[in-house]
Amino acid sequence: MKDEVFVDLEHEKLEIRVIRQDDLEAVIKLDEANTGFRRESYLTLKFQDCLTKSGIVVSLVAVSKGMVVGFIMGDLYYGAFGRTENSVTITSLAIEPELAGQKIGSGLLEQFMQNVKALKVQYIDTLVDWDQNFDLLGFFRASGFNPGRRIHLYVELDS
Repeated sequence: MKDEVFVDLEHEKLEIRVIRQDDLEAVIKLDEANTGFRRESYLTLKFQDCLTKSGIVVSLVAVSKGMVVGFIMGDLYYGAFGRTENSVTITSLAIEPELAGQKIGSGLLEQFMQNVKALKVQYIDTLVDWDQNFDLLGFFRASGFNPGRRIHLYVELDS
């Protein structure tokens, strides 16, 4: 798995590299710009988890002109949910809103897929809000994702 890859996006070099602890604040800001919520506690825990849990960091950031302009975070599983295959779940993906459409997300996802394939991962999955995020659904569809064979089940609990 490569630590750094440089992608030429219309004559501007985009560095795609493994996420580091010092990327946390930039990731929090990007996530907030995309979700409308400041999820500092959640992302701080995700960082601790992804940087220490398995010893293998699969999460990536995209850097342009020294600034983090996108990220993809995922969890690596070896036989979760009763399955025997190695898998990765994409838990977060965000791009600087002003840079949407410049293939930063595609570059991140392509490198992410190459990296986890080298780890013998058989599939990648993710969850997308069906009613509220058609752009993200379209992005994943264009990247080869399809509805899975498993059904996401949940129950709302009374407060």
